[in-house]
Amino acid sequence: MKRQNQNPGHNRPNPKRTRVVRAAASSARISLYAACKNNDVRAVKALLADPRVDVNQANKNGCTPLFVASRRGHSKVLSMLLADPRVDVNYAADNGWTPLYVASWKGGSEVVSMLLAKQGVDVNQVNKHSETPLYIASQKQYMGAKSR
Repeated sequence: MKRQNQNPGHNRPNPKRTRVVRAAASSARISLYAACKNNDVRAVKALLADPRVDVNQANKNGCTPLFVASRRGHSKVLSMLLADPRVDVNYAADNGWTPLYVASWKGGSEVVSMLLAKQGVDVNQVNKHSETPLYIASQKQYMGAKSR
């Protein structure tokens, strides 16, 4: 006859350990790009702590994690990325857009300021149409003023 466990909680997993294991497993399955796109601060932190993670890994259009965080205005994720010395702030997507360029178009002034504060950012880097981030920001401002 099989003996019943006298302590029903004995075989239950430790909830704290389970959370840590689940977080690590979920971080391993998610790409840094996806974590940045979804503004998943915990996953971004875990992935940036791993030296094996390619922080400049681009998607099929050449967009990097920094690019998507800049485009979506995810300032917490952006500050984490900018603090990592492995991140290339001037990495251009296939169309020539850089994180500063896309932030000038979609990311907002806080994101633009954060990128401009990063040493090494090239404010004069042009896209495929020879447009700079300043030109795009001025066009956006003009279009906004025109629609009022």
